[in-house]
Amino acid sequence: MSTGREPHFTNDEVAALAGLLGGVADTTDLPARRQRLLQGLSQLIRADTWLWTLSRFGGDRPGMSYGFQYGQLSEQELLSLAESTQDARDSAPGTALVMERIAEGRACTIALYESLGKTSRESNPNWQRYLSGFADAILSVHPSEKGLWSCTGLHRRSGGEPFQERERRIAHMVLTSVPWLHLEAPRTEPLLHAVEQLPPRPRVVLILLLDGCAAKEIAQQMDLSPHTVRQYIKQIYQALGVTTRGELHRHFAATRDNPAQP
Repeated sequence: MSTGREPHFTNDEVAALAGLLGGVADTTDLPARRQRLLQGLSQLIRADTWLWTLSRFGGDRPGMSYGFQYGQLSEQELLSLAESTQDARDSAPGTALVMERIAEGRACTIALYESLGKTSRESNPNWQRYLSGFADAILSVHPSEKGLWSCTGLHRRSGGEPFQERERRIAHMVLTSVPWLHLEAPRTEPLLHAVEQLPPRPRVVLILLLDGCAAKEIAQQMDLSPHTVRQYIKQIYQALGVTTRGELHRHFAATRDNPAQP
């Protein structure tokens, strides 16, 4: 969200931006390329963690996010973000500016601390989950393919300062300058449809399964009974037509530091 006075970039910042964009040009592996770019951007604006998803907002179907890729998130942070992005009741970004841009099919980048305001941050359960453990987050949404949106979150943990307008602008410049960032690796329509049909809680379980968590760990993290988690896993396997964890991972094979990718 602009303050009306556009900050100028220093020569060092321009050089860092050029180096960042040039440094990801030597690989055609999309997940690895995205990881390198977002880790470099995080260092440039002093973000502690990052998360990229493909999301759907609006229309006649509930919102949802999948295609997860992330860096430097703890297990609890991943769980909070996963739950907030899979909440079908309130999954779309809850600010007027972002919703306006989505309706227009335009990209947008906001700093949540400034844009949401204290009332929204404290009264909206979904934003409370998303910002749990974070002082601030930059959220950028960009049109992708097939009516989906590429969403990037850059987070600063509690104890840090809110992002400055200069940092938001740097993030916006980078995230809107690389069209390949917003594309998804080829994936069959039946697989996407199967994930889409899962309710929000099983989708969160799927994210944690692909992150390597055992059923017992998932039960502890989500405060669920082991029986409930086993039922969710059974539901996931049936929806995706698999019978083992190995088959599940082969459906969502990816190359990056954290392989959770429903």
